[in-house]
Amino acid sequence: MILSENDKWLVLSPGRTGSKIIVDCLYSSYRAVDLRVNHIMPQQEITEIPALTICHSHSISSLSLIEQDVRVVLSTRDMVESALSWCIYPKIGRFHLYPTRHQTRIDELRERIPSFHLLKEDLFWKYRNVKAFYDSIATTSMHLTSIIDYEDIKNDPSAVYDILDVSKPTTYKQMAIKNPGTHEQWITNWDEIAEFIAKLERDPLKILKR
Repeated sequence: MILSENDKWLVLSPGRTGSKIIVDCLYSSYRAVDLRVNHIMPQQEITEIPALTICHSHSISSLSLIEQDVRVVLSTRDMVESALSWCIYPKIGRFHLYPTRHQTRIDELRERIPSFHLLKEDLFWKYRNVKAFYDSIATTSMHLTSIIDYEDIKNDPSAVYDILDVSKPTTYKQMAIKNPGTHEQWITNWDEIAEFIAKLERDPLKILKR
């Protein structure tokens, strides 16, 4: 697609799904063609989505701002993986780690994972919030421009450019990475947690297709 100064985007997710990667790719596409796109972040209050703006939201209420000319991208991920990521990220200290800015912290985590005991109740609370987000999406009549799942971009974030049919910059900037380490390294009672999550629905697309 040809990028325009009239474009409006909403990148929507429950968080910890790779939506920031999608936003970063879109942002870099516009900047590469000298369009100074605006960026509304999740913590900002949203009253409208102006032209030449990428709105990044984790709130279902942002759907009330959708007009016909807004391109809506839903970012999805295995719901259990999202919930686990929500539980782990406070131990990291940042929502996102960029190799260009946070390499020291990345190296620290790769050398020693600050493992912790995860309460099943805490995990289920995060999981229930993630699932409720998709349940709410499923009840709307919103037209989605695209659904991008984390599994399709985690190993090659540049896949976002092809999925959304936007131009890839000549100089590709490395995107944010998720939590270094494995669940077994992070969670000291992983066997208990693994048994618990085995009973949970994981695929958000099953909810969206109801």
